[in-house]
Amino acid sequence: MNRQPNNTILAKPITIIQLNCNKKDYTIHSLLNQHIYDTDILLLQEPSWGHIGADTQGTDIRGPIGHRSWIFLLPYASYNLNDKQP
Repeated sequence: MNRQPNNTILAKPITIIQLNCNKKDYTIHSLLNQHIYDTDILLLQEPSWGHIGADTQGTDIRGPIGHRSWIFLLPYASYNLNDKQP
């Protein structure tokens, strides 16, 4: 929100995109790269979930796609990154 000199608060509409990604990582990368500056909330159904690294013992770590422009939130309180798919 921006404050004007007379203390009036200006607000803008919230932009939301919802998409079923059908577990395709390229769909998510494309969406994130195209709408990095013009979308406030991105709701993804069936997001890609796969190899994102390994721990110090060499165990495979699985999870969501990482991207500098978003924070991945799951709709439940607990999960294990080693799960094949949430």
